[in-house]
Amino acid sequence: MAYTTIDDPTEHFDTALWTGNGNSSGPSVSSLKFKPKFLWSKRRDATANNYIYDTVRHNSDSPNLFLNPNNQDAEQTFNAFTLADNGFTLATDNVYFNADSGTYVAWNWKGSDSSSASNSDGNIGTSTVSVNTTAGFSVGIYSGDNSDANKTVGHGLGAVPAMVIVRPRDEARHWLIWHKHLDDNDKALLFVNDAAADNRFGPDAPTSTVFGAYGGQGNRGTTDFVFYAFANIQGYSRMGSYIGNGSANGPFVHTGFKPAMVMIKLSDANDEWLIYDNKRDPINVTSRRLNPSSNGAEQTSQTIDMLSNGFKPRSTGANINQDNNTYIYYAVAEAPFVSSKGVPTTAR
Repeated sequence: MAYTTIDDPTEHFDTALWTGNGNSSGPSVSSLKFKPKFLWSKRRDATANNYIYDTVRHNSDSPNLFLNPNNQDAEQTFNAFTLADNGFTLATDNVYFNADSGTYVAWNWKGSDSSSASNSDGNIGTSTVSVNTTAGFSVGIYSGDNSDANKTVGHGLGAVPAMVIVRPRDEARHWLIWHKHLDDNDKALLFVNDAAADNRFGPDAPTSTVFGAYGGQGNRGTTDFVFYAFANIQGYSRMGSYIGNGSANGPFVHTGFKPAMVMIKLSDANDEWLIYDNKRDPINVTSRRLNPSSNGAEQTSQTIDMLSNGFKPRSTGANINQDNNTYIYYAVAEAPFVSSKGVPTTAR
């Protein structure tokens, strides 16, 4: 059995950093090995929203439709990025993306190599998806059918999602984050506030073809929705959970790869989301964190170590490692612990 099918995870996900120049012709990021289909950006050194763009909502190399994880605002229009085969160029002097000497991060996912495709697996109607089956990632859109019934949406992964993020596009509503390791299939978390998991999602677990669109949350009137679905891929991505121990020597969390990015949330009580990555902190300890729920600048408390086959909390804060509390996470790889040729990765 192969250790992994992805020897180079940076062909499917990578983090990009840049420093703004304050010009309408902004700096270029050319460090990626793919053209992003899903781009999530955040200013690091000042208060600024999180911004999410994708090329399914606007099929263009200059996607101009954005949503903010840290608020409930409906989809808005602003052209900030021009995409390229190896990254992107900033197309604005807006301070949220390109202030002079401002520091920024973007997390980038590869979708399909071709244009978006129609998917008729769900009974709510046809969805439009961009799918990277190798890396277990799908971004798609669909429309509600104006009923309160629980309907299903085709995601195209060909594997069972372990996390699904859904929200309406054209009205002010919550983001919903369903995760395999929440207590019940119908539970979900939110981005906009730090609430514990509650009954907000469909009653049935996702399958290899569909996920549930639940009543007014995922099937409201004829509203348009966007979703991002992620599957566990050995040696590349993992959605899991761990129990905190309240110690600076926190529990070891096994992923099977050296993480490039880790997103963590306390699931059984109120507290903020945390995002860490290997570009803002290339060596341990990993301390620079951002919060999808907040427009706040980067902070350096609540540290973790990123290891060759997992990660370990190194702080005792309630949002990362409180004794006997449950945490869910999403992690994606910098390198598999062991390649398909049997070569082990090095530690940081």
